[in-house]
Amino acid sequence: MSKKKVRRRQSSLTSRWLLIALAVFIVGGLAVVWAQDFLPVRDQPGKRIYISANQAMKWLENKEVAFLQLSFKTCPYCIAAGPTIEKLVAEYNLHLAYVDIKERGNEWIANELALPGTPAIYPFKNGELVGPPIVGNVGEEAFREFFLRYLESDA
Repeated sequence: MSKKKVRRRQSSLTSRWLLIALAVFIVGGLAVVWAQDFLPVRDQPGKRIYISANQAMKWLENKEVAFLQLSFKTCPYCIAAGPTIEKLVAEYNLHLAYVDIKERGNEWIANELALPGTPAIYPFKNGELVGPPIVGNVGEEAFREFFLRYLESDA
C-alpha cells in the first residue's frame, strides 16, 4: 500500500474513533442529566439539600412543612445569606431544598413561581405553596420570623 493510502486509512480510523468517543460522551452525559430527576432524594432535616427543580417538586409533596430556596451559585446576596440560612435550618431542623436556577433544566421553576429576586425562599405545606417568598439577604431576624411563621401556623 502506498504511504498516501496508509495515511488516509489511519485518518479515517482516527475520525471514526473520535466520533464514537464523542457519541458515547454525549449519550452518557444525557443519561446522567435524565437520571438525576428519577433518583430518590435523601431527606435530611436540618440540612439544606441541593436538588433539581423536578426533584424539588416531588420532594415537597409529602412534607408537612418545607421550604424551597431558589438561588444560583454566583449570586452575591445568596452567598452572603447562605451561612445564616444554614444556621437557622439546623437550629429549627427544617426541611429546605436548594435549587440552582441557572443549572440546565431548572430554569422553568423561576417562571413557575414568578421569582422576584434571589435568594428567594418559598413556604410549602403538603406540597402546596402557602405564602409569598422571603427575598434577598434580609438578615437573621427576618429569616427567623419567616421560618417560625410557617412552623407555628396552621395556614
